[in-house]
Amino acid sequence: MALNFLLMLAHHVYWLGLSPDKACEIIRFYTQVPTTKSQADKLLYQLSHEPVNHNAAPIGKVFLCLQF
Repeated sequence: MALNFLLMLAHHVYWLGLSPDKACEIIRFYTQVPTTKSQADKLLYQLSHEPVNHNAAPIGKVFLCLQF
């Protein structure tokens, strides 16, 4: 569930250009997952500052491959 949420959040913020607040409201409406702006900010910060693992593709690069 956490990966699904992170992908939805990143899609709404980076691909659609919504604010983290608005993205949380939309996700909360469809999934009933209560989140705050600070939680969303922490998740997006971790996504953008994750350490490089040469044995696996970073989630940020995986997300870029999923964009249509």
